[in-house]
Amino acid sequence: MKDYTYRLEPYQTKANRYDCPVCGSKKTFAKYISTETGEYLSDTVGRCNRESNCGYHYTPKQYFQDNPSGEQIREKNKSCFQASLSSLSTREPSYIDQTVVKASFFESAYLNNAFVLFLYDRFGSVQAEELVKKYCIGNSKKWPGATVFWQLDTEWKARTGKIMLYDRATGKRVKQPFNHVHWVHSILKLEDFHLKQCFFGEHLLDIEPSDKPIAIVESEKTAVIASLYFYDFIWLACGGLSTLSPERLKSLQDRKVILFPDLNGFEKWTEAAKDFPNITVSNLLETIATDQEREKGLDLADYLLRFSYLEFWTYPKEWDEVLPYQTQQAA
Repeated sequence: MKDYTYRLEPYQTKANRYDCPVCGSKKTFAKYISTETGEYLSDTVGRCNRESNCGYHYTPKQYFQDNPSGEQIREKNKSCFQASLSSLSTREPSYIDQTVVKASFFESAYLNNAFVLFLYDRFGSVQAEELVKKYCIGNSKKWPGATVFWQLDTEWKARTGKIMLYDRATGKRVKQPFNHVHWVHSILKLEDFHLKQCFFGEHLLDIEPSDKPIAIVESEKTAVIASLYFYDFIWLACGGLSTLSPERLKSLQDRKVILFPDLNGFEKWTEAAKDFPNITVSNLLETIATDQEREKGLDLADYLLRFSYLEFWTYPKEWDEVLPYQTQQAA
């Protein structure tokens, strides 16, 4: 019996934390959720975060040992999920209404947009405004100063928008007291919405030369910033380490692509790209990172921001051992 298809539900709000079935403490209990169906296994399968005072932790493995028939139910649900997934793959993607997208570009709102203000502080108003326009960066009322990174496809239709909050001073995401990340389609609660994500920045493929190489990173922020330093590439972002799948890469199989994974992501992205001869995976960060930087999981933007984009020709000479080779592969 395998229980790896279940994980503790990630914290978003108090709405997905429950009363502990043992100690009765309010909103301290996290349930195990299926990674395949998104459904809870049982109201009693989970962990209380009051480890010292309660310590209740009932795992999926223990549940299936205690309830053998539960394994049959799980396999049945899995088969149903796979069948529904197959039918969903043929559905056309849903889109966010253009009026919603355009409303996020309200000019005065940028005066409070923390990420945009970080770009202003770091690169000046001219470059910041060009980046905002190029990547169609919007504003959100979800949190004061929040940013919307729209996923616009090659037809400039919005598949969804990723909402995040940044610290103006550091340019880092705000993760306390919780990770400030949300999605436009979730907020709008659109009926029968079929989410089919595209790359952030994918709309640029419609206006840039078809022979211009593509560079892909994890973070939307990194794509925006890197486009100033390495302007010979079209910079896209997939949004996370695990979201770069072979299925998403198929749409780029006729293009020359170079991947810049965050530290500790090299092996995973190499595996995802192994069947695509047009794709090169850069080992730049793996080559230049210190042990401390590797522990922090730095990304390309963390290194680029150490330099002025106007004087980027002064980047460390040891980068030459990696960059020219990688650029040659994508050129």
